[in-house]
Amino acid sequence: MLQKSPMSPTHFSSPFGRRSKLYASEASMHGDELGHVRSGGDPMSPTKSGTRVVWPSTDVERSNISRSAFYRDMLRIAKKLPVVEKIHNGGFDEITLQDCDKLFEVLDVDKSGRLDELEVSMLMKEVLNQGCTDEEVSTIFEQTDRVVDGKVSFAELHKALTDAAGAIRLSIEKNQQKATVRQSHMEEQKLTGAMTRDLLKEKLEWRVSRDDAFKALPFTLAYLVVFVGLVIVHLQINRRNNVERAIESWVENYGEQLVGPFIDEHVLDIAQLWDWLLRSGAGAFFATCANNSRGLPYLYISSTNVLIGDVRLRQEREDGSELSSWLLMTEPASQYLRAHPYSIDRYMQAAKASVLGMKEDAIIDDSTTEVHLEFITYSPRARMFSMSEVHVPIDASGHVYPRRVVCIDH
Repeated sequence: MLQKSPMSPTHFSSPFGRRSKLYASEASMHGDELGHVRSGGDPMSPTKSGTRVVWPSTDVERSNISRSAFYRDMLRIAKKLPVVEKIHNGGFDEITLQDCDKLFEVLDVDKSGRLDELEVSMLMKEVLNQGCTDEEVSTIFEQTDRVVDGKVSFAELHKALTDAAGAIRLSIEKNQQKATVRQSHMEEQKLTGAMTRDLLKEKLEWRVSRDDAFKALPFTLAYLVVFVGLVIVHLQINRRNNVERAIESWVENYGEQLVGPFIDEHVLDIAQLWDWLLRSGAGAFFATCANNSRGLPYLYISSTNVLIGDVRLRQEREDGSELSSWLLMTEPASQYLRAHPYSIDRYMQAAKASVLGMKEDAIIDDSTTEVHLEFITYSPRARMFSMSEVHVPIDASGHVYPRRVVCIDH
């Protein structure tokens, strides 16, 4: 129970009961300031001294009076209350019963002892300037009116302002957070409230540049598609891939018999590498021989790719040196070709004789780290030259691991 004020014979009842009028001194101050308050603390007509003005009960009449000087002055007084300053500063926990009582007294313009939705709207929109919509005010009013009697009591207003879960407090804190974010964003963008010429120019240039970029995006994508198409056509990527797959498939799957040996399945060490070269490798490169229209012999790889020249066997050794030899240019191969100049398989047999001689000389030994079979082909259909190799890595133990047939260039 609040004690009797020494400033006025008027005393306050329970904080949660019907509110009394303002202190007599405050009522007198308001009367002097506004010229509206007369004896007894009731609002009077601003135009005729001694004439009472009864606050209208309908919303339409209230709306009309809200445009009056009385309404404006009352809002001005409300905005100067300490409780409003505390709310703006986020000091909800510092709001006392007396602070809330003064605010309630100002808001309760019809002196009914309770606030209706219009008076709560006045608090949120006019006094606290929260920029709430009518829907938001209605929601706040419903959440504040715990008794659900269509009115907000002093206790309900005090709880809504001071309780951490109070509807009014939550709404104001949310708006204050938004305002802080906006202010921070404005500071980051150097918007201090005055738009300078340089800043305006910078923003306009950025906007125009962005709009131009969006307008140019479809054309850029179209140009990109055309460019990719030209690259594919010019570099003959599809043809290159087809030739590469044909050569790789031919060498990897060529075997002396249907069961092999195949380089990607049966070559696991140096001995098996020699076996593949003698039985399948030589045949893959030199078995398919045919004369062209002028009677010259052609060697075909993958049916339509013509072997240009010879096949070179090149090895890399641990000391960084390299050894290489052309399969048809060795002495055993030359001897065989001179002895069998018209044999249909003379090139394949000559290559086998060359490989057999290399095997006997053991040119591939424990110091060999990699073996390469390099050759060049020409595809008349694709009109394309290809440089390819069979790559056979050998580890320190002599084990041969993943073999690869690679088209180096086209």
